[in-house]
Amino acid sequence: MSGIVDTNLGRNSGSIGAPASGKAVTESSSDPAIDTNPATGVGTFYLNTSSGFLFCCTDSTEDSNHWINVGTGEDNILPPIPFLGDRAVFAGGLNASIARDTVMDYFSISGLGTASDFGDLTGTRQGMGGCSNRTRGLFMGGYNTNIIDYITVGSTGNAVDFGDITATVDQSAALSNGTRACRTGGYTSSAVSNVIDYVTVGSTGNAIDFGDLTLARENPRACSNETRGLILGGYNTGASPANVIDYITVASTGNATDFGDLTGTLMAGGASCHRTRALYAEGTTSGYAQTVVDIQYVTIASTGNAIDFGDSPYRRYWTNSCSDGTKHVVGGGDTHSDARTNVCMYATIDTLGNGTAFGNLSVSRRALSALAGS
Repeated sequence: MSGIVDTNLGRNSGSIGAPASGKAVTESSSDPAIDTNPATGVGTFYLNTSSGFLFCCTDSTEDSNHWINVGTGEDNILPPIPFLGDRAVFAGGLNASIARDTVMDYFSISGLGTASDFGDLTGTRQGMGGCSNRTRGLFMGGYNTNIIDYITVGSTGNAVDFGDITATVDQSAALSNGTRACRTGGYTSSAVSNVIDYVTVGSTGNAIDFGDLTLARENPRACSNETRGLILGGYNTGASPANVIDYITVASTGNATDFGDLTGTLMAGGASCHRTRALYAEGTTSGYAQTVVDIQYVTIASTGNAIDFGDSPYRRYWTNSCSDGTKHVVGGGDTHSDARTNVCMYATIDTLGNGTAFGNLSVSRRALSALAGS
């Protein structure tokens, strides 16, 4: 029965017969793409004869198909999350003069160039949480403020007041599922916070309580696909780094649940997601002299500990990141020698390996915020 993949004992050497569903298996020397539109719809199989990977179509929406790797469950072919986009915007931070900045700059994630001026925040700001619904971007909270700013990501210009978060919180993180934005953790004037609050991105107004993290902490990082939001790392009570990863279901309020652990106790790195995988890059175990180059990842739909992905070309912390659904981009921060930086790096989320340096932000700064949209 040489060369046969079939559901019977017929001798069809070199061919692939129909699976139990009765649907044909397509053979090709390359992977399917999101615009590989199967005539037989959901349940169609597709074999890459070069790699040996077998994919199954689980959503046959024209030009937006989902192909799942049957063997590994990784390296799936999925369309980008609809609320992500090609434009990365980095905002605020503490600049080289040790002054909080109003600057916002941007670049094309697919182009990976040097950033250009976008406009200004409504005030000098550091330690904000940033997220978007693709069209509208939010920068939430920050040092000595409870203000939420918003921008229209596709057009440059100054930020506009959106409303207020539930408390004055610095060094928190934010995530969005495209409809709802959640801001998590941070440091108030007297204590590390475990609070999660939320707003509806499409309508201005003040934040409402969502629930609590499993552990109060500042300088976590957060990201989300369309369903699940992750909150990764941070400093917990007593100023000790935490390795905890929490998760929430963004569409329903409630307390966070333990997801697993980072590979080390880390804070102030950069996190972003695509549909199935979340990356966390760089960060520190306690300060600038303990910065790391590690990039690690988790599979969003299944709880568990982070796994090594590769290394960044830079050693820094108090940076931030965002994603277009394909590339994880990280910019700014403090270097291993405690100097502000404007350098950027990216990693391709589906492909394990080291990050690659590219371009620069327009201003060197740390404790900045980031989001992506179009």
